[in-house]
Amino acid sequence: MAKVGLVSLGCPKNLVDSEHMLGILLKRGFEIVPSMKEADIIIVNTCAFIESAQQESIDTILDIIKNKGKKRLCVTGCLVSLFKDELLKRIPQIDAIINPFNIGQIEKVCQELAQFKTKIIYTGKNKKYKIQSSQRFITGPIHSAYLKIADGCNNCCSYCIIPQLRGDYTSRRIEDIIEEAKVLAQAGVKEINIVAQDTTLYGKDIYNKKMLPELLEKLSRIDKIQWIRLLYTHPAHYSNKLIDTIATNNKICKYLDIPLQHCNNRILKAMRRKVTKKDIVILIKKLRKQIPNLVLRTTFLVGFPMEGDKEFNELLEFVRNMQFDHIGAFTYSSQDNTSSANIKNMVTKKVKQKRREKLLLLQKEISEKKNKKLRNKEIIVLIDKKISAGVFQGRGQADAPEIDNVVNIKGKAEVGHFYKIKIKTTNAYELGGNVVKEKLTW
Repeated sequence: MAKVGLVSLGCPKNLVDSEHMLGILLKRGFEIVPSMKEADIIIVNTCAFIESAQQESIDTILDIIKNKGKKRLCVTGCLVSLFKDELLKRIPQIDAIINPFNIGQIEKVCQELAQFKTKIIYTGKNKKYKIQSSQRFITGPIHSAYLKIADGCNNCCSYCIIPQLRGDYTSRRIEDIIEEAKVLAQAGVKEINIVAQDTTLYGKDIYNKKMLPELLEKLSRIDKIQWIRLLYTHPAHYSNKLIDTIATNNKICKYLDIPLQHCNNRILKAMRRKVTKKDIVILIKKLRKQIPNLVLRTTFLVGFPMEGDKEFNELLEFVRNMQFDHIGAFTYSSQDNTSSANIKNMVTKKVKQKRREKLLLLQKEISEKKNKKLRNKEIIVLIDKKISAGVFQGRGQADAPEIDNVVNIKGKAEVGHFYKIKIKTTNAYELGGNVVKEKLTW
């Protein structure tokens, strides 16, 4: 059977799609290989969220084509949704394209590619592929996995093309999600990172009410799952029940990812974010009051049209006052077919970049001070990887995979297990410490 290699670009939600495609192929007898040099068929799962992501996707495809030879190339993901009518014309060396709604057809596509067929197109209308729990090939550490609970988006922020790329918000059934989580737990997963375009809206489309609290409670009853982490929550969709569930359930990480994008009311309105600055402040104060030791991550979009020095300085002051634990910052990228592309007073690329650097520098100072307070304290850490003999790297409950702090550890440990670590050194992005207690079990 043909050997398949896959390159997954973009967000964790895309990674889940990649792992499901690999799972389908593995069950059908295809061999999954880590090296593109070994592969007969190469799949590139693309991202097209912003201009830089689109360029990365195109560059990756072109790099593969340079050494393609007789290999077959399949492109899937959001770039196909965006350029489905042009992609094969612009890059004729691509042998097959599949949009995100048709990833369930990956077996048929690869079977045809193995027979050296080309110009294979699966871009049917937006009927969501139903994820099967048994069809998943985990590509990262087996102790930590992403769990996608919905796809698509209804928020229609003025700068975002996700609704065009992924369709309407579509929740998965609770039973299907729980079944997949149990399969992951049986395979060795101990940390579940919940993802969707908007996790807080979960269930509204199929149950007529937001059902994230109920889902979290059911997930927490799976014995082998110890950490449940919420990513991509929307500030407009929190409920008292959700906050209470997070506060009282010991398995739910006291960590919340809440992309805010901005704080200025005029810009929030133009972004169609459904909240005001006052709403945001009230929510953050409420969360911190009701969830002890809460860690907050957020994301800001700088250089949005109309953002002058006054609005940006307001954002800086807001970040200084709110003292977030982690921040991601992106520069505005104008997208065709979005309403923000028609707004006048665009900000220059140079100014956008300087503002991003200034915001991240401020957050670096905040993070350094926060991390310094952890010195000589003990925290529970999940070991992610071995660096060398007696040296490991992991994360505390305050840090999501790949985007937040890491903890560098000295001592005897095993990858995929929890240990109590005494923190000795800190900077803005890394902690260092020693193992003080043998492997923890619950």
